[in-house]
Amino acid sequence: MKIKIICIGVLALSVTTGAALSKRADGTSALDDAATMSPFYTDASMTTLKPEADFTAAWKALKDEDRADMLADCNDDVLKAKHPDFCQMGFQLGGHQ
Repeated sequence: MKIKIICIGVLALSVTTGAALSKRADGTSALDDAATMSPFYTDASMTTLKPEADFTAAWKALKDEDRADMLADCNDDVLKAKHPDFCQMGFQLGGHQ
């Protein structure tokens, strides 16, 4: 029984730490950076995604590390709620949901 509790604790800690590590050193997220996100949206308010072909081209133009960081940010519930359409498309292009 103690092993189950320890395993659950470790899992909870790893999930929490993973979300914290997805943030940049200054505490911000790539998903909140207008310059980073502008290639994916048609408007400055980042509410309307570009067509799928344009989104895919912008996604492929990113470095692997940047795509991984964005997908990690999308695993944060607060950030995912702010950019649900972006995260859905990113997960589809990233190969998982």
